[in-house]
Amino acid sequence: MEQIVCNFCGSSSHSLLYSSTDRSFHPKEKFNLVSCNRCGLVFVNPRPQVSEIGSYYPKEYFCCYEEIKKESAEIQLRKIMVVDKYKNAGRILDVGCGRGDFLHQMGIRGWDCWGIEISPDACLYARDTLGLKQVINQDLLVSNLPEKSFDVITLWHVLEHVYQPLETLEKIHSLLKDDGVLIINCPNFDGALRRIFRENWYQLDIPRHLYQYRRKVLTRMMESKGFRVKKVEYLAFPLHGLIWFKISLLRAFGAKKPIENIVDLRHPDNGLHRSLFWRLGRSVFNSFCWVISYILGLLHFGDDMCISAEKTKK
Repeated sequence: MEQIVCNFCGSSSHSLLYSSTDRSFHPKEKFNLVSCNRCGLVFVNPRPQVSEIGSYYPKEYFCCYEEIKKESAEIQLRKIMVVDKYKNAGRILDVGCGRGDFLHQMGIRGWDCWGIEISPDACLYARDTLGLKQVINQDLLVSNLPEKSFDVITLWHVLEHVYQPLETLEKIHSLLKDDGVLIINCPNFDGALRRIFRENWYQLDIPRHLYQYRRKVLTRMMESKGFRVKKVEYLAFPLHGLIWFKISLLRAFGAKKPIENIVDLRHPDNGLHRSLFWRLGRSVFNSFCWVISYILGLLHFGDDMCISAEKTKK
């Protein structure tokens, strides 16, 4: 574990917001989430060192959300719609591209697609299964990607995971063309569910989410590295919102099931989950969570924030 100063302003003065365990995989380890007293950036401190963080990403992290996969087509469509507002063709880099589903869809639409991803298994799938030959298994900050060569760079729920967000923004600025666009999608720390559920909010995802972003703080960080924010959107992905709200609510009531059981709401052993009463109750509960999460997204208080910015001179 390592103690750190604020990545944005360098201050070592911060206030404790929450103490929480890794609710998903390491329930006995406790971590502190703090807010910088000078600039307001929220981060885990102390945090696992780079050499330790891999143990917090077990295989279950990547494979237990079977329900979310059902929404994959809608998710990719919403991402494409965001990009289409600014550019319709060109070269795109997806940072933290995962298995490459988004890039695959962009390639179908004629884009020159590049990706960078630290998971070797995800890169292998992107290259061999989806045919994305320009997916690199590397950390962005040490990559040798050509400067001023990308029309669009995207980070879909990635910036909260990186160790050096400010340096990441600086690197991205150097990779974008002079009229390039940056799109960042991340959890919204100003959202209603975070305020309600506090340390039980699923999107804290400590310690994998090393940073949490308020709109004003992230905007200032982007501006400090040569970006002009064009638009802030609050995307509503119904199934994602349903699951995030469901898990947060269950945790607030003391649910301690493994994460894959929370997602599926399976009920073991006693057969209750096969009864009409259980199926009806589950349907009502899911509908309630879906409606709440969707309304919050429409009102700009949802869990998902998307900031689009254009490159400017520093």
